Amino acid sequence: MRGAAMLVRGVGSILQMQFAQPYGGVSKIMNKIMAIDADKLRSQFLHLLHTRRTPQVPLCVIPGKPVNDPLYQEFPKPIFSEVMSSCPKEDIPNMKELIQEQNFYLTTEEGEQGRLPVLVLSMKEATKKKRPAIVFLHSTNKCKEWLRPLLQAYASRGYIAVAIDSRYHGERATNTTTYRDVRTGAFALCFCSSLGSILLRLYKYFAYSEYKQCRRALILSWKKGDTMPFIYDTVWDLIKLADYLTEREDIDSSRIGITGESLGGMHAWFAAFADTRFSVVVPIIGVQGFRWAIEHDRWQARVDSVKDVFEEARSDLGKNEIDKEVVEKVWDRIAPGLASQFDSPYTVPVIAPRPLLILNGEEDPRCPIAGLDIPTSTAQEVCADADCPLNFKLTVQAGIEHQMTPLMVKEASNWFDKFLRMSNKNDPVVMWLTGGPGCSSELALFYENGPFQISHNMSLVWNEFGWDKVSNLIYIDQPTGTGFSYTSDNRDIRHNETDISNDLYDFIQAFFNAHPEYVNSDFYITGESYAGHYIPAFASRVHQGNKKKEGIHINLKGFAIGNGMTNPEIQFKSYTDYALDMKLINQTDYHNINKLYPKCQQQINSCGNGGEDACLYAFQDCTNIFSSIMDIVGDKNYYDTRKTCEGNLCYDFSRMETYLNDNQVKRALGVGDIEFVSCSSIVKQALGTDMMKSFVVGIPPLLEDGINLLIYAGEYDLMCNWLGNSNWVHAMEWSGKREFGAAPSINFTVEGEDKGVQKNHGPLTFLKVHDAGHMVPMDQPKAALAMLQRWTQGKLSNT
Repeated sequence: MRGAAMLVRGVGSILQMQFAQPYGGVSKIMNKIMAIDADKLRSQFLHLLHTRRTPQVPLCVIPGKPVNDPLYQEFPKPIFSEVMSSCPKEDIPNMKELIQEQNFYLTTEEGEQGRLPVLVLSMKEATKKKRPAIVFLHSTNKCKEWLRPLLQAYASRGYIAVAIDSRYHGERATNTTTYRDVRTGAFALCFCSSLGSILLRLYKYFAYSEYKQCRRALILSWKKGDTMPFIYDTVWDLIKLADYLTEREDIDSSRIGITGESLGGMHAWFAAFADTRFSVVVPIIGVQGFRWAIEHDRWQARVDSVKDVFEEARSDLGKNEIDKEVVEKVWDRIAPGLASQFDSPYTVPVIAPRPLLILNGEEDPRCPIAGLDIPTSTAQEVCADADCPLNFKLTVQAGIEHQMTPLMVKEASNWFDKFLRMSNKNDPVVMWLTGGPGCSSELALFYENGPFQISHNMSLVWNEFGWDKVSNLIYIDQPTGTGFSYTSDNRDIRHNETDISNDLYDFIQAFFNAHPEYVNSDFYITGESYAGHYIPAFASRVHQGNKKKEGIHINLKGFAIGNGMTNPEIQFKSYTDYALDMKLINQTDYHNINKLYPKCQQQINSCGNGGEDACLYAFQDCTNIFSSIMDIVGDKNYYDTRKTCEGNLCYDFSRMETYLNDNQVKRALGVGDIEFVSCSSIVKQALGTDMMKSFVVGIPPLLEDGINLLIYAGEYDLMCNWLGNSNWVHAMEWSGKREFGAAPSINFTVEGEDKGVQKNHGPLTFLKVHDAGHMVPMDQPKAALAMLQRWTQGKLSNT
């Protein structure tokens, strides 16, 4: 789906913004930018960093200890960040016991500020493997400990999460003993009222002194010009940190991300510009156009954030007030090139085509969005020229000033998962098949568990709970004639599961032949609805191929059917039981409709014995049961009885059809002029004699050979209801039938909330999902993702 994904734009309250000519002489600037020699510009910047260094010292690691009382250079001290706590995290029991913490110092240069405090959180792993790492950078006045909620969330998801104290912050801001002495005075204030006013003055004096430490460094930089504490000195530290991270045995040196908020966002921006080892970059409310702000009189808010140095400069320059000249001179002194050759129009495009997500607020006075037109449009061009247009994105949240929001935290999380975590070839390969028959798997891709969803403005947006978070996904339009799959020969239209399974087997063989890096990955077959026919048949075909040593061995570990139609005889009998339990019909209705079942059952049995005409009669007679219920139910959605039926499929999927029929999307996908339809009537008609056949018979041999089976069903689906699925699962003959029947039902919980009821024995699991209809990943996305992850990791039976 790479081609379709090329059209990522913005969403809802997130605006993807474009602006006309923010700089004077735009064409000249653009020509100059496009002619940038990235290596030369980077070399110039690194030379600048070296000229302000003390003699270099060997990089060494000094053990440290957890900081129990971190220094925040603001009063009162912040306590909790709801924004950072909103970061997606794995639901892992006893997670605190499973996270390991490292505290140490790196020597990045001589002197007190050359001692870089580092905090690392990661999950304890039974097996050693290289993992992606992300560096997190705090904002002004904060410290690395403030970032703990983010570090813990990312660590829970398999990242090695790293944070540092930037220059003159945290452990680098003041002597620890002095700080604690001051806090002792503040403590005495609570108990010594007679000394209260004196102690309060002392506390405010020392606290303000600590708060001013970074400001003093900026003023000294203005006075002497021998240090660059605003941004560049910390960038030097980050380059040295990259030296260390790339040598760690547990870190994949090709997958190191970097992000930060505000000041930390600027650090991330410049570190990624200076050092290509930072492979995925997400500056949050940090990127701005410094020259643009000067030229358009929008420099005030940024200057106010570090005003002391500008006031000092104003006085030194004999000015009555801070003006553009003062601003320009200060930037050029404390961060040379910040408002010229190293400004965002030149350095941001140099980060590309590495994945770069810039997150800003629409009303941010410190990072005016209008000043980002040239750097962002140029970065987009660089990515497009490198054939990876999705590697750049600017997300602007409407109505937000200079603040990080939960939405930004989730966007950043999705970005890192997409470009760092998804590339993990240790994740299983999961194939998804949508039912119908004849319905496109793009329904699941865009409405259920794919990486993207389609917003109301026809743009693609990240799906926070896409199954790509924990697997490598394959969506297939099948049988032939479904979705974008096509044939010019009607003989390719399939009429039975044998031919369908052979086609799928040929496909998966071709896939692994083309992508040998995934051959050893665990392989799972999943899907829903009529895929209750496809999936058991295809799983049997794969297992048979493995036993006969046909082609590439496929590491089949399991298959999962969601709200499927697998055993029509049992499932059609369950319609009235389910409808009565759900109060869709009354007792009289129940009795009358049940009179239709014997004829349905008779025709199903004849169908199973090879009578093709009987299969057609069975479909007609059995659907009379369903139709009789619907005559009573009325306009309820038979896929979710809580809702009203809309359109032919009882859901409005028109956005997907509009999107996939867009000519630009079609060109990107290479599908020619094929008209996309959600469900093919031709395919459905061709499988008329297939519908009433049972595909349970092939399942027991798979179970006996240890292939895992998950049957799950949303509780509000009438069409392929949970009761009918439960009944056929319990009736299935296999060696574990008795034990499965006797197994207790236990709650399926996600982050402490009950999301369903499950039953397990050996390789078989049945899960009834609460508050969901036919499309469980759409109705309960977080629970569905947790279900998949636990199941593929062999942990579902333990919850």
